[in-house]
Amino acid sequence: MECKFQVGDMVVCVNAAFYHSFHIAPLTENRIYTVRGLYPNPLHGDIGLWLEELVNPPNDYGPPCGHVEPSYHHTAFRAVRKTNIEALRALVLTPKVTT
Repeated sequence: MECKFQVGDMVVCVNAAFYHSFHIAPLTENRIYTVRGLYPNPLHGDIGLWLEELVNPPNDYGPPCGHVEPSYHHTAFRAVRKTNIEALRALVLTPKVTT
């Protein structure tokens, strides 16, 4: 699965269960996080995210990964959906027509 996130993106955790078994800061489902970096894992070829709100001490994973901060797999998140507030106001402020 392709990672479409970039540094600075806001993401929502949709699957925190996997990370409770590792020695890293746990994620909280439905919480919003900010992407501070992307880690292309040379062992698996997938992308991990480093988050502004959670910083973990580096671990030594050995070759080919080396001594790096653990990351969170990008599939544990979805992009924050931005809502147009003007569209919501129009819905709320539109008078109801009764017949």
